[in-house]
Amino acid sequence: MQTDVDAQTRDPEKTRLELLAAIGCLEPDSAQWSTYNVTHHRFILRLYRDGRSDDLRIATFHVDYLAGPTNWSSPALQFTVSGHGDSRVEWLVRDESAGFAMRCGVLYWGWNDGRGWGRGWFAADADSNGK
Repeated sequence: MQTDVDAQTRDPEKTRLELLAAIGCLEPDSAQWSTYNVTHHRFILRLYRDGRSDDLRIATFHVDYLAGPTNWSSPALQFTVSGHGDSRVEWLVRDESAGFAMRCGVLYWGWNDGRGWGRGWFAADADSNGK
């Protein structure tokens, strides 16, 4: 599925609601760090369900806080977004039971059908090579 990153970053509240609905559809039983680039403040979190071939990835730019386990079971993520309009957007993603927390300026997500995660906006170095 093609991800419209520009649309997701323009309307963070809509993105938050659509992401929650997608997580509800997937019903993930595991979460794991997929990519973390300290230098470029880039992070991707993978949510998946054992026995299913698809997964959901949450990608971020401008990560200024990241803590917690690198993988865990039974993810229960909470998403808070603030600073709409002309002010800087700030996302806070938490899973209190797992001890996971992440704060960033840009968040977008997409489904993985087994193709394309190493290219485009979901590439590990997307923010450094202009994609």
